[in-house]
Amino acid sequence: TVRDCDVGGYTKRKRALLIGSRIGKTVIPDISLQPYHTAGEAIRKVTPAWPNYADVTVPGPETKLRISMVPEGGNWKDLPEHLRTKGIHSNMYRRLNRNEPSITICNWRKYLLSPPRFDESGYWDRILTVAEAAALSGLNGAFRFLGKLSSMQQQVGNGVPIAMGQFAKNIIKNLFLHNAEFNFC
Repeated sequence: TVRDCDVGGYTKRKRALLIGSRIGKTVIPDISLQPYHTAGEAIRKVTPAWPNYADVTVPGPETKLRISMVPEGGNWKDLPEHLRTKGIHSNMYRRLNRNEPSITICNWRKYLLSPPRFDESGYWDRILTVAEAAALSGLNGAFRFLGKLSSMQQQVGNGVPIAMGQFAKNIIKNLFLHNAEFNFC
């Protein structure tokens, strides 16, 4: 199992990495980079110049109130009893902690994942923008998602974080480089 933050990414996303080979022994390094990259680092990279900067699901007044009451690293359990909703799971109304890697980015609009609160302006009392989620996945400001807002959110959530993809690519690349007898034809 590989975690994104262990290979240089910004999230705690885990994936099993299985690589089979007929051309040589495959070695998957046991790696854990410290210190980890954090959610705060990724989100601070996002500027108005990024594509998808303004692509965000706007919460209604009651949802915005709930989001505003969740501290960094907190979730629905931090809400007063009368504001808790039915159908709660651990990620519901989650607010990222700027000093830790992010939780796994799935389709965050469904569980209302909020960015860290960098100031008290109220701007951060919302869910992640598409650009912020993309930054957490390791993408830069040159990448643009297209389609309806819900489709763009799903695309980011379905994607493989960049650091995990590069980690897998390097394992496969090294396999080919160290097995010169392999014929590509």
